[in-house]
Amino acid sequence: MRAWLLIIPCCLLQGCGLLDFIPESTPSAVPIAKVYKAEPIDGHDIRRVAVLPFSDRTGSPEEAERIMAAFTSALREAGDFDVVLLPRDALELREEEAFARDATLNHETLLALHRRYNVDAVIFGTITHFRSYSPLLFGVKLAMFSAGAGDVIWEVDALFDARKEDVVRDVHNYHDKVLADSGSLEDYRIILMSPSQFMEYACARIAETWRGD
Repeated sequence: MRAWLLIIPCCLLQGCGLLDFIPESTPSAVPIAKVYKAEPIDGHDIRRVAVLPFSDRTGSPEEAERIMAAFTSALREAGDFDVVLLPRDALELREEEAFARDATLNHETLLALHRRYNVDAVIFGTITHFRSYSPLLFGVKLAMFSAGAGDVIWEVDALFDARKEDVVRDVHNYHDKVLADSGSLEDYRIILMSPSQFMEYACARIAETWRGD
């Protein structure tokens, strides 16, 4: 009789869907991006960084400005330096053509940007994947070059695929740990369905890798 009394409340909970309200435990963060980071070989401090508009290989150039806004905002929050978003015409025509072709800049261009905008490093990158419908997908490759010696001091290759279990777990962690003080009552799964929120999550995670968070 006592066993039946224990089973009945459990059945009632399942029947009413009350078990759905039991919160899931927060998983550990999952590193999604592949990252390389090094100190500038000339020992120069990085205090001011220029970001060139990313090249696009996804066929969705209309999203580039939104992506750049999200990335620049996240970098300003996570970085220890001033961030300057450069216009596309910051490059000369031949430099822009080379940048659009293979996302590279020569040392002379870096020095010219250093003198023109008083920056210590330059970030350029490429949007490699973008899908604004479910399952969401966002990929980017970027590199930060020292404007002095021209060496790579930060490089990121990231692909955030909402179908992948590790991304779902990391989104859950991001929601519970990073957005915990935002007052949001929404479930973490909304990030996996909202293109703007998913983009903000991905850019925040990329920016965090600069500090090794």
